[in-house]
Formats: sequence, C-alpha cells, structure tokens
Amino acid sequence: MLAGSMNVRRSFFPAALAGALAVQASLHVWFAVSHSATFDEPSYIAAGMALWTTGVDRQMFVHPPLAKRVAGFAALVAGADPAGAGDDRMGAVVLYRTNAGRAGRLLLAARLATMLAALALTIAVASWAREWWGDGAGALAAWLLAVEPNTLAHGGLATTDIWLTLWLILYARTLWSFLEGSGHRCPRETGGALAGLALGTKFSALAFIPAITVAMAAAVAARGRTVAPLKRLLRAAPRTLFVAALVLFAIYALQIRVFEPGYGRGGPGSWWPIGLTERPDLFLRLGLGWVARYARTGVPAFFLGAVREGRLPAYFPVVFALKVPLGLIGLAVLAVGWRLSVRRFGIRELGLALAFLAIFASVAASRLHVGLRHVHPAVVLAVLLAASLVGPGLPSPRWRRALALAGWLWSATTAGRCAPHFLASFNELAGGPGGGWRYLADSNLDWGQDLPALARWCRDRGVTSLPLIYFGVADPGWYGVPVSAENPESRDWRGGLVAISVSYLDGTLTNDLERFGWARALTPVARPGWSIHVYQAPPRPRPPRSTRARAGTAPGSRPRATAPPAPPPPPRR
Repeated sequence: MLAGSMNVRRSFFPAALAGALAVQASLHVWFAVSHSATFDEPSYIAAGMALWTTGVDRQMFVHPPLAKRVAGFAALVAGADPAGAGDDRMGAVVLYRTNAGRAGRLLLAARLATMLAALALTIAVASWAREWWGDGAGALAAWLLAVEPNTLAHGGLATTDIWLTLWLILYARTLWSFLEGSGHRCPRETGGALAGLALGTKFSALAFIPAITVAMAAAVAARGRTVAPLKRLLRAAPRTLFVAALVLFAIYALQIRVFEPGYGRGGPGSWWPIGLTERPDLFLRLGLGWVARYARTGVPAFFLGAVREGRLPAYFPVVFALKVPLGLIGLAVLAVGWRLSVRRFGIRELGLALAFLAIFASVAASRLHVGLRHVHPAVVLAVLLAASLVGPGLPSPRWRRALALAGWLWSATTAGRCAPHFLASFNELAGGPGGGWRYLADSNLDWGQDLPALARWCRDRGVTSLPLIYFGVADPGWYGVPVSAENPESRDWRGGLVAISVSYLDGTLTNDLERFGWARALTPVARPGWSIHVYQAPPRPRPPRSTRARAGTAPGSRPRATAPPAPPPPPRR
C-alpha cells in the first residue's frame, strides 16, 4: 500500500506535465492552422531563407538572426523555393507568389518550430516551480501556461517573442542558481550562453538581461544583508560576457552553407559546410542603430480609446492587466499576499517579484508600444508566482488547492471564450475579446491574422464581393476572401457590406481616429476572428443638387459667396 502510494506520487508530476503539454500542443496547432500570416511572419521567413542561402539579410536587420534562421530553416526543409527571398522586404511575394502552391505548408512548418520553443518553455517553468515548491506547484505552473492565451498565440507564430522568453527564463533560473550557490554546473558559462542566445534573438534583451540580473542580485543581497552575492556576480561577469560574445558571434557571423546554391557541386573543396557571413559587424551595427532610432521616435499607439505618442509609462502595466487572464493574475496576487501575511515571503519569491517589476521598469521610458508580447517574460514570472500558492509553508493546503483549481478554471475559461483566436484574448476588465478593441490595438488584437475567419464568414453567408480595408501583408485572395475593388472611403460609394481591420478603426496606422469615425459609429454585423469588423454601411452622404450645380458654374455667371472652411483641428500630440 505504501509503495503504491509512493509510486503514485512519483508519477503525479510527469503525468500532469505530459497532459499539460498535450493540451498546449493541440491548442497551438489549432491556432496555427486557423490564421493567416501575421504582419511580421512572411518577412521573418524570407529573411531566414536569405540567411541560409546567401548569408545576408538586407530586409529584416531590425531583429537579430536567430529566430529568423529557425523559421527559414523550417521553411526550406518543408520545400520552400528561396528565389528572391533576399530582395523581398515584406516576404509576401516569396510566400504567396513564389511558393503559392505550398504557402500554407511553409507557414505551418515555420510556426511548428516556435511551438517547440513554447513547449520547452512550459517544461522549463514547470521544472523550476517543482524544484522550488514541489510537485503540485510544478503541475499548476504547467497547466496555467498551457491555457495562457498570449503564450498560445505567440507560441504559434513564426516570430521572436517566445524564443526570447525561453532564453530569458532559462537565464534567470541559471542566474539564481549561481547567486544562491545551489550547485548548478558551470553557471557562469551556461548563463553567458543563454544571454548570448537572447541577444541573438531580439535587441530588447539588452534591457531585460541587466534588469533581471540586478533585480535577482538585489533580492539575494537584501535578504542576506550582505554584498557577497554582488561581488561574486562581478567576479563572474568577465567569463559570462566572454561566452555571451562567442555565442553572439556564432549567431551573426557563422554561415552554414548547405542550402547555398551549388553547394558541394565544385568537388571536395566545395563541401566545407561552414563559412562567414558578409560583414556581420555592419549587420549588427545597422540593426542596433535602427532600433535606437526607432525607440527614440516611436510610433503612434492606440491606448485607452485615443491615439497617443511619446512615452507612456502606464502602457505595459495596463496591457498586462487587460490581456492576462484574471484567474492567473488573481492567483499571483493571492500567493504574494498570503505569503506576506504569514511572513513566508522568502528570498525566492522576492527574487521573482523584483524580476517581474524590473521587466516593466526597463520599458517604462519606451516610445514603442505595440503589444503585450514585448513584456511576455513578465507573464511567465507571474505564472511562477501563482504556482507558489500551493507550495509548502502556507496554512490551509486544501483551501489553497481549491483556489488554485478555481484560478486555473477561470484562466481556461478566458482562453476558451476566444478560442482559437487567442491573439484577440482580453479578460473581463476589457469586456472580453469583443470589448478589447476599444482600449488596445496592434499585436494585442490585430496583426493581420484573421483572413481565414473572414473567408469562412463570406462563404457561410454567400457573400461574393466585399470591400476590404485590411492591415497586413498576407494575400486575401489566397485565403479565399472575395475582395471587391470598391473604395468605401469614396464619396461615390453606395454603401453595403464592408470589412475593416481594427488597426484602421483605431487609428493606429493613420494616426487619425476620425478617418473611420463613420464606421466606428456603426454596430458590426460580424467580427470574424475579432480583429476584422464587418459593417452594413449606408451610402455616404452626397452634397445637395444645388451645391453640385454651383460647382459647375455657367460661363459669365458668378458663384455665390460661401462661408470659409473651418480651420483644421490642432495636430494630435
């Protein structure tokens, strides 16, 4: 009897983790096959193919090469034709014309690579929670992440955000092992390698890595009331930075030549598989310089019902509060509050909490506000804090398990309300996926991903011609959307059905919230995928006949005087 009970306990965590991974993988695939290419994906795939075939990325240098290499490799293995990839800045020509017959397969292959990173992230987070708080915490962390809609969405896209989160979480865990002195093998070298991978994935790692490092070191120093961990960190810094530089050099400079045209056809001398890319230093400097300029100038952002520019310190905290399931937020807040109330808020929980705050502090001065994905590591840190609720040291274990189950069910319900359109997920504070467009736009909701949903809506209702104002680079015709040549913004438009992407309705792309005010005043007849609104619009008002007659004044006559036009509104700031 005792042996059987012990066997059940040993198998609990592996079984819970396996179940969570199965559910998460199914939801990732459901999301991936249900959506068109987002705005960034074709350019990532094309740039990745160019890196493999030529060693040069001229169109997407704003991001480091690692995630692009992964997406390009997956597409090439799936049978992509890379012709013209190096010259296609947006990637849409390569995906929907050069590879029109297999575009869906190539996109799914590139997305599957990111799905593997998302599943690895869940394993890493669950293992971390289990190491600190036991099997129950590990299982809770795995299941919370398996139904977290923002992770499900970006884990099913061929972009950089999940890859960056994976490297940062692994780096944070390795860093803590080093600071705590828990016997992690080669923590300086491992941390350096993970930092290099993060830097080779996205330039925002330049802010996140120091922020996480300082936050966790401060937690150890504050609890121990000693600066010894900080001294150890400084002593380890040269070796860590050296390893990070080596990894970054390999990501940027080394070229695996197996996909180059003519590889291996020039005799044994042409079989050498490794070479150097063309001017990696220029590539790195171009990318960093462009990102620095972009960060200084920023772009307009739709935030809380208005188009805003400049620094918005409240943007990312508000986005987190509206996009992350309230069940997850509630569990994290409950875990922290409960531990504080019974004085069981240990050094580990303090380290996670400070790292969570450091993520938001590092982007507080940013002028670039395009979505929760830019602070996605904070979502994972919240999952870890929530998992600590069922760890040891707190009273009322049955109550805590019941609350954990209730929080998970709430999170799963939030994801289920918008499934499989997880990118459009909003919690109850925003009114769910149907209300989020009134507060946020861009990759929080609309990234050009809902052409298949629009095509299905048209087929189901027999719509054969539909004016479309679409944000994205995907080809609506490839997905079967019957796009009309009519222009809904024309004064001659006679009204009828019209589909408009939320990013246009919210003024994100035009910096003008009034341009589509005539549509915002209407009630949508449908919201395919939540990011495209379909309206039954009346005809645009036409000027009176007398006004039209005066416009063509007869020879020798004088037009009647009219009031001067109203001055234009002041520029939006």
